[in-house]
Amino acid sequence: MRGISVIIPCYNAERHLADAIDSVRVQDGVDYELIVVDDGSHDASRDIAASFRDVRLIHSHHQGAAAARNLGLARAKGVAIRFLDADDTLCDGVLARQWAQLKALEPHECPYGDYLLQRPQGASLRRLPTLSDKAHAAQVALTDLMTSTPLHRRDWLESIGGFDPRFDSSQEWNLHVRLANAGVRFRHFDLPVYRYRAHDDPKRLSRAKQRSTRYIDGELQKIRWTAEAVAPDDALFAALARRAVWLARVATKRCEAAAAHRCFAVARALSPHYTRYWPKRYRLIHRALGPERAEHALMAYWRRR
Repeated sequence: MRGISVIIPCYNAERHLADAIDSVRVQDGVDYELIVVDDGSHDASRDIAASFRDVRLIHSHHQGAAAARNLGLARAKGVAIRFLDADDTLCDGVLARQWAQLKALEPHECPYGDYLLQRPQGASLRRLPTLSDKAHAAQVALTDLMTSTPLHRRDWLESIGGFDPRFDSSQEWNLHVRLANAGVRFRHFDLPVYRYRAHDDPKRLSRAKQRSTRYIDGELQKIRWTAEAVAPDDALFAALARRAVWLARVATKRCEAAAAHRCFAVARALSPHYTRYWPKRYRLIHRALGPERAEHALMAYWRRR
C-alpha cells in the first residue's frame, strides 16, 4: 500500500496539466502514486498524461470534477489522499512534510496548510484560519479550506462516500463540512501547500455562473443538500443559515426580491439563530427591522459610502 495517492482530475486541461504533474513528480521523501482522471477531455489532456510513465491514467465519460475525484479515490492505493486540480501545482517538498504531520496526529485529525495565489504578476501567500474544537463543523462551514490544502485519510473519505457528484462547484466545501460533522478535526499548520492559479477570464464557468440568474437558487440548493447530509448540529445549522443570508444579500444587491425572500426562508428554516456568527451591530439591525428591511437598509448605507 502506498503512502499518498495524488489525484488530479482533468477536463480539457492541456494548457497546465504537465505543470501540475511535474510538481508532483519532483516530490521526494515519501512513497506516493500519481493518478490522473481524464474526465472526457476533447483536447490533448489524455495524451499529455499518458506521456508520463509514472502516471496512472484513468479514462471516463464527462461527469464533472466531483465524479472524477471519486473515481480516482476508488482506484487509489494510498493511506492518504491529496487532491490537486489540473491547473494548480504543489509546493516543493510538501508531500513529505504533510505526511509527517499526518502521522503525528490522531486518526481523527487532518492536517491542512495555506496556499499561494498565483497571478501573472506573481504569487502571494493566503493564510487560512486555525480552527478550534468548539463548534468545529460550524467553523468549517464558514471557512473555505480549498480543495488541495488538506491531506486526507482515505478511510475517512470513503466513510462519507467521497464527494457529492451533484455539486458542480463548492464540492470541497461540502466534503469538508460532512467530514467535520462526522468527527474529523482539521489542524492548521503554517505551510504553503500549493499554488492556486487565479484565472481572470470572464468566460470561465465559475465567473459566468455568478452572473447567471440561476446562480442564487443553485447555491441555495447546495446549502439544502449539505443540511440534509449531516447529523443535527445547532451550531452547524446556524452557520449554514448564515451562508443562506449571504446569498440573500447577493440577491438584494441585484434587486432580485423574490430570490432574496427564498434565501431568508431557507435561513429561518435552518436555524432561528441565523445571525449567530455575525458582528453584534448586524444582529441588532436585523432584530430591529427584520431580515428583508435590514438588508435593504444596509445596502442603502453601503451605496452611500
